Amino acid sequence: QVLSLASPVFAAMLTSDMQEGQRQRIKVDQSTRNDFKQFYKFLLPSSSRSMRISHSNLGTLCALSDYYQVDFLKIECGKFLRTCHASIPHVLLAHRYGFQVVYAKFVKSVARELYKHDIGLLAGHASVLMDLMSELQRMQLDMRSMAVDRATSIYINGHGRTVMSLVHEGLELQDEARGDSYTDYSDYSE
Repeated sequence: QVLSLASPVFAAMLTSDMQEGQRQRIKVDQSTRNDFKQFYKFLLPSSSRSMRISHSNLGTLCALSDYYQVDFLKIECGKFLRTCHASIPHVLLAHRYGFQVVYAKFVKSVARELYKHDIGLLAGHASVLMDLMSELQRMQLDMRSMAVDRATSIYINGHGRTVMSLVHEGLELQDEARGDSYTDYSDYSE
């Protein structure tokens, strides 16, 4: 009965004409026996108060609460994930289970310090890799914009053409190094 109350998936299985409903037994293929026992303890009123989500059980609890649609436990997993440090495994977990706010936060954080992370873990996760690349591109554009804003403020403060021409040269050299065609930066000058 606990399973039926906690999960619409279990409720449907146990009240249907399927063999689970007829035998009142469920075969679990989504996890190991021990992982399912731990998941089940989170559902029991008597033991759930003493159970804690941890780094070691987070992945299993996310997978099982998502698969069996145990929303309250999935929400708790999301809350715990929010307290974790940004890492590629955590980015992948947030993406897989739809924790969008945490995912966006982790993507930004990982992109800022990509050199610290094993990007090989992203093999087979093209959409996550694209999100990271988009964030890197956005960061690069922000840095470029800040450089132009800084140069403009120097220009406005009376240092004139010399500073602006150096900025234009730097931007053009950056474009050449990347293989971009000529970009007209004249709108940043006097």
